[in-house]
Amino acid sequence: MNVKLLLTALLLSFSSHLFAQNNTELIEVNYSTSCMSSFIVSVLEGQVSNPNEKAELLRSMEAYDCQSTLTFNPSNGDYSYVLDTIANPNNVSAAGYTEYTFKVGEEVIGKEYFIGKEINYKNKVNSLNWEITSEKRMIGGYECIKAVTNNNIIAWYTPKLPISCGPSFYNGLPGLIMEVDTGFERIFVTKIKKVSEGATVTPADYISDQQKYISINEILAKKDNFRKAIENQ
Repeated sequence: MNVKLLLTALLLSFSSHLFAQNNTELIEVNYSTSCMSSFIVSVLEGQVSNPNEKAELLRSMEAYDCQSTLTFNPSNGDYSYVLDTIANPNNVSAAGYTEYTFKVGEEVIGKEYFIGKEINYKNKVNSLNWEITSEKRMIGGYECIKAVTNNNIIAWYTPKLPISCGPSFYNGLPGLIMEVDTGFERIFVTKIKKVSEGATVTPADYISDQQKYISINEILAKKDNFRKAIENQ
């Protein structure tokens, strides 16, 4: 069976009963992260003129992959998003990745790496100013709606799965985020299932009292400045 069709079938098989059972179970969403964001690919195409060299770079980038797991608790709306594995066989210099994010109550706390630097963040939830558009597309068998921010972030969420969360700190939309292009990475759903409460992880498993935090807006400002520096080269 075609891989894309198989993924669509798997995702749809869960949608019919995902919210029909009691909410003592947790919802687990697997995400894959690619370094081939729209911005990175456009920069590559603008800087590399040799078609063979460009094709080879794109093939190397395609092999880069981060696998992460989001675990959502329907009873209180809290979730964890934790990095599982990184595959980088060609030693691609990716811009960064998220190690973990926890949404607990009205607060989001997490850690990511960007251009080689560790960034710890803490913020109130729903800090992103989304603009929901009329544009739609199908992802994994779900009708998704496009939402954008003024920080060049593009997300596709589905109201068919009415949980307001997504990878890392990308949340606050009226449905699960199925795909997000942050400018430096593209993150997309590969699998959705229900799990028992025994599968949960907690902030205490990752966070120490010694960490210093910045806000999500400060992170986005750093990334915007880096983007502008690349564009002005």
